[in-house]
Amino acid sequence: MQLTGKGKLTKKKTSGRKGKKKNNPGNWFLAILIAFIILLIIKAIVAEPYIVRSTNMGQTVIPGELILINKTGYGARLPGTLLSIPFFGLNYYSTLIELPYFRLAGSDKINRFEIVLFNLPYQKEKPVDKRTQKISRIIGMPGDTLEIVNSKIKINDLYTDIPEDKLYFGYTVISANPEKMSGIFDKYDINEGSMNEKEQYIISTSISNYENLKNEKDVRKIYRTDISAYNENLVFPGEKSYHWSMNSFGPLVVPGKNRSVFLTKNNIAVYKDIIENFENCNLKITSSSISINGKKVSEYTFKYNYYFVLDDNRENANDSRYWGFLPENCIIGRCSTVLYSIDKSKKDIHKIQLSRFFKRIE
Repeated sequence: MQLTGKGKLTKKKTSGRKGKKKNNPGNWFLAILIAFIILLIIKAIVAEPYIVRSTNMGQTVIPGELILINKTGYGARLPGTLLSIPFFGLNYYSTLIELPYFRLAGSDKINRFEIVLFNLPYQKEKPVDKRTQKISRIIGMPGDTLEIVNSKIKINDLYTDIPEDKLYFGYTVISANPEKMSGIFDKYDINEGSMNEKEQYIISTSISNYENLKNEKDVRKIYRTDISAYNENLVFPGEKSYHWSMNSFGPLVVPGKNRSVFLTKNNIAVYKDIIENFENCNLKITSSSISINGKKVSEYTFKYNYYFVLDDNRENANDSRYWGFLPENCIIGRCSTVLYSIDKSKKDIHKIQLSRFFKRIE
């Protein structure tokens, strides 16, 4: 206020605009940049989401589900390809700057039967962290002797596996009333399969559903599909002399860090790929000897840990039976929780699977 000539107090007029803060575009840009950097750090070393696209894990996780990948447990694998565009897939990158493999210390170790997200080891034309991502279940640990006998897992001479109700196998269904089969399959949430030239249904489902279908009056016969005959030449290590199949595989020793494996002309095919491409050694094989980095050897001590993974859908799979060992530097993190679930095989509101929201993955 101010005093006028007549001794009256009057209010001093001020501009209505005075004292107002102007919006600075630079402040907005800085805030967005900081938020983006924080998001990148969280994605790189804490956790990231992953959308399931394959039926390879049966009902453990289903296509359309968004799951959370925990990176702190095993320790985050730091990015190796620095020049890349985040959040736009794995195809936008440059290999001008590549860093060696390094993993932060974790709060836990990799355990048998855990489900992990990893980069496919066999896509050697790409950097490891830019290869296609996949999920599967850890079965063989470093140092294990693993064998598959009639579809049953044998580790260190003991049979072991996850509960049977989690496993999916292939079955052939012969129907007495084909018109009703669609409804029967819907009844048991069987949505993966086809019909062969004999008009028989080839499906993938659980053992419990196999028992259910046996009791359906419109099912004349159901039995396990024998797929070993036409998969024998496709399985790891890709040599017919092994006579391995998806259902009869091994035995083999899973390599581990600081563990030695005897190398012979009979087993070198099993370890050849990882010695050359992940141990980064120069391997030479002749009819009479095996040489690594110019030195003849009868055994090799591995620098890194390797794992053997199997899909829960055992016969519609893409796992270690096809491409071999999973190197530790390909592992991204542990699949921990279903964030939301949409079943693409269903319609309308029935797609939303509320009962699976925030379900622990195990």
